[in-house]
This record gives sequence, structure tokens and C-alpha cells, in this order.
Amino acid sequence: MGCFCVEGKTEGYKSTLKRWNEEQFGNVRKNQKCIFQELNELELKEDVQFLNAKESLKKKKLQEEFWRVPRRNESLLRQKSRVKWLNEGGKNSKFFHTVVNWSGKKNMLNGLFVEDLSLDEPWRVKEEVFNLYKVRF
Repeated sequence: MGCFCVEGKTEGYKSTLKRWNEEQFGNVRKNQKCIFQELNELELKEDVQFLNAKESLKKKKLQEEFWRVPRRNESLLRQKSRVKWLNEGGKNSKFFHTVVNWSGKKNMLNGLFVEDLSLDEPWRVKEEVFNLYKVRF
């Protein structure tokens, strides 16, 4: 019965969260396309004449937003994949192992270059990293 109460309460928030998401982020791909078009127009104008201060500031903000939007999209896709994994649980072992292997590869340190010397033995890599931090701290 306790789970039903919590589930009922979260259902009430679902529509509010969806509306907030639409207002806050909107359609990510559409936003990125609009930013790209505005930025392209400003750059074409800049090729012909100098931009005034207001246009230069707008261009700078658009460039910042242009790089921020893909990161948001990537974050959204990562969150959706986590939700999918939570919903499907152990049934989706291929997805689970793909995520685990990707995380492991991302965090792996295969080797190190020290003074034009390639180190790939784990104990040598550990030793060099330890010495680096020993010198710094």
C-alpha cells in the first residue's frame, strides 16, 4: 500500500515536470538549428561589414549556447538510457554490459608517456603517477 501512495504522488508531478522541461529546455534539436541559423546570419553579415557591439555580444552568446545545447542533449540521452535501464532492469543485459564496458574503457589508463618513453606495465604507470603527485604535493 505504501508503494501505491508514493506512485500516486509522483504521477501528480509528472505533468508539472513535463511542462517545466518544455518551458526550460524546449525542443533541443529545434533550438540548436535556430541558434545555428542566427549564428550563420551574423557571420555572413560580419564578412560584409563590421558588427556593432550589440551584434558582437549576441554572436558571442550564440556561440556559447551553440556548444551548450549538444551537451544538454547528450545529458538528456544519458538520463533516458538510465531510465530505460531502470525500467528494464536485468532483462536488458546487453545494454547493461555495454554501459559497464563503456564506463570502464572511459576510465582506463592503458599507458603513459614519460620523457619520450612509453610505459605500459601497470606497476610502472602507478609508480610514475605516484611520483608526479609526490612532487606536486
